[in-house]
Amino acid sequence: MISKSERTHYLIFIDESGTSDIKSYKNQPFFTLVGLVISSENRKKLNTDFQDLKQKHFGAKGYVIHNTEIVRHLKTPKKVQDFAVDLGKFLQKHQFFVLYTNTNKEKAFRLGWVKVTTLNRSYRILLSNLLKFLIAKNLRGNIVSEASNPEQDIIIYKSMFHLLVNGIERLKILPKQAKQHMTSLSFVTKQNNDAEEQIADLFGPCPRIIKNIENKVMVEGDLNPIQKVLLHSFKSKLFVGRAKKKNKLKLYKEINSGVELP
Repeated sequence: MISKSERTHYLIFIDESGTSDIKSYKNQPFFTLVGLVISSENRKKLNTDFQDLKQKHFGAKGYVIHNTEIVRHLKTPKKVQDFAVDLGKFLQKHQFFVLYTNTNKEKAFRLGWVKVTTLNRSYRILLSNLLKFLIAKNLRGNIVSEASNPEQDIIIYKSMFHLLVNGIERLKILPKQAKQHMTSLSFVTKQNNDAEEQIADLFGPCPRIIKNIENKVMVEGDLNPIQKVLLHSFKSKLFVGRAKKKNKLKLYKEINSGVELP
């Protein structure tokens, strides 16, 4: 049943970090999905402020931010620091939350996983966590993913379709409920210039950085100012469910904001 919530729906913007090719684990140890979840009501202000941020630091509202190119584009340590400060203020100001999956590709390789295994499990987990949130809040939700290649895009579609056809039996979520709450899937490119997609891209390396710090491969002091801001914001934006109603609380407890695979 969706009534008042029809006026507000949520969108999840999904971005991949690292390659899903399991055999490349020596060069790229992790494959990460980051999903930024935001209400339709909060999108307009976020996009306007993000364009202003890009105009100030990159000279164009239409500039498309890539996490691998920011420091090179800003060039000087002062410009990097100035952008980091403004980025931190921007991220703190806006309301959204983050879900992610992070696959240790060497462990997956040892278990016999292949690319399709990794993509299937990653997307099903991410989308199932979104569905739990939508049902708990009685909301409609749309999935937005950066277009990759036909093989991967079909897997995203199949992951959504799996939930629509099967629901989540363990939680007694029926297919009818899934179809009512998870209503569309769109593929976009960077040129669509969605702020949310670019922010998800910025957050992409964060799960990998967290694991590297935990494993003492690196320390936080190794990060540049922008990475430090993103890491702090990423941790603060991970989904935390607070509810009083028993049915909502039950679903919230089942939402895993970050899942490490395998």
